[in-house]
Amino acid sequence: MKCRITILNGEIAGQKFDLIKGQSLTIGRDTRADIPLPERKISRKHSKITWNDELNLITLEDLESLNGTCVNAHQINSKVELHDQDQIRIGSFLMKVEFNERALQARGVAKQEEMEMDSFIELANPMTDLSQQELEAFNLNSDLSNAQKAENVYEELIESGAQRKIIDEDEEPDTTGGHLILGKLSEISLPDLLQMLATTRKTGLLVVSNEKIGGPIRLDQPPLEQAYLYIEGGVILSASFQDLSPIEAFYESLSIEDGYFALYALPQIVLSDRIDLPVEALLLDGLRRLDEKRAKAEALKESDNLQALPDNSLTGLNSDELQVFQLAWKLKKVRSVLEKSPFSKNRTIEILRKLVQGKYLKIDRV
Repeated sequence: MKCRITILNGEIAGQKFDLIKGQSLTIGRDTRADIPLPERKISRKHSKITWNDELNLITLEDLESLNGTCVNAHQINSKVELHDQDQIRIGSFLMKVEFNERALQARGVAKQEEMEMDSFIELANPMTDLSQQELEAFNLNSDLSNAQKAENVYEELIESGAQRKIIDEDEEPDTTGGHLILGKLSEISLPDLLQMLATTRKTGLLVVSNEKIGGPIRLDQPPLEQAYLYIEGGVILSASFQDLSPIEAFYESLSIEDGYFALYALPQIVLSDRIDLPVEALLLDGLRRLDEKRAKAEALKESDNLQALPDNSLTGLNSDELQVFQLAWKLKKVRSVLEKSPFSKNRTIEILRKLVQGKYLKIDRV
């Protein structure tokens, strides 16, 4: 038995992806995702479908994406159970989920009965690893059957064990080394991270860098490779990066895509030059500027050389794009690709630009 996810629309319509029990499929813009969806407004790691073998459930969760995930036209806010014929919308892509739900439910019932029987056999055995106090509690109320007493002690053990675990987790010492969170932008993009901080109304100093972040923050003289974003309750108070103005510093920080980030407690300093704008408003304008900057940088010239990036999966490309990619891989020059392409010059240039933006090709200028 397997669960099949089918793309229903767009340039990759008809593609199918199979999920087997005990595994997960990630969905996102990243070409390394299990289900890659080539669209700008889709996050690199957008959502995840999981087949929970223990609970015999197939679930979908949104990975705190920028634009959200919908199931049957309803946006989800937490992990949800999927059913046969459910439809998932991510960006402009629509997907259908298909699996034998009746067989999955029957398997779940059988597994639950087996687990209950194993628990009963273990707990009904007087030689189980119980403390003396628990054994004495087990022998109280002689009018109860052994099976009922076993169930009572089992429930008490589960409750006390859960409480102990919660206490242990609450008492765990702080080992963050001064920062509240730390991570790689290859795993969560800066726009997605900022959207998450805004949604949860976090406050702090977000440091973003192309290089690893270490040591104390230097407010008086920040390293040139580090951008400082001052955030309070989901609002960008100010930003500093190189010698740019706060607003330009924020926009420029969005160009850091493969670096690192760390969130520190917000320092108690006076910010003379402030932005004071919500994250959402800044992101809309910032991403538009970033796209324009990339388009200008990626303007193709016939004399340009092309380098294929074979590490990226090609499953997100349609047949036209694959043909142009293969020509670029073999011919390695824009002029040669335009001459050999079965498509018009404008169409070929359009496809080449898309391949460069999607990091399937790289422009190599002499």
